Amino acid sequence: MKNSNAGPEKRKFVRLSRKYVIQYGEFSFSTQKISRYQGMTENISAGGILIETEEEYSPGTLLKLKIRVPNWEKCKSEFLKFNQTSLSEPFVVLGKVVRVRKILPQGYEIGIYFVSVDADHQDALKRYIDGQLRP
Repeated sequence: MKNSNAGPEKRKFVRLSRKYVIQYGEFSFSTQKISRYQGMTENISAGGILIETEEEYSPGTLLKLKIRVPNWEKCKSEFLKFNQTSLSEPFVVLGKVVRVRKILPQGYEIGIYFVSVDADHQDALKRYIDGQLRP
């Protein structure tokens, strides 16, 4: 039975609760060296991601993300795929921090909305996630 207080689902994309390795850092046009960090995803959708991190970011911060989602690129709709290797390419996207929640003594749960993503790559990630959710 659905909770009548929950209201309608507002998300555009379904989420996949899965741990993937992610590299991230604050996005900048500056030539200064930017700190890069590595962590794990909590869940992912074609429109955003939830990560746990020791770094705190303010809402509105832009992050460059490289997400290691195994074989997502096999869902691309390209005509020729004969030159694919067994190494999976990371899913690269620019995201905006939309939610921050303190967890544990030294950690944060960061909700990130994808603001700049290749449309074909986003479609491929959506197909990959849909495929993972099918029984």
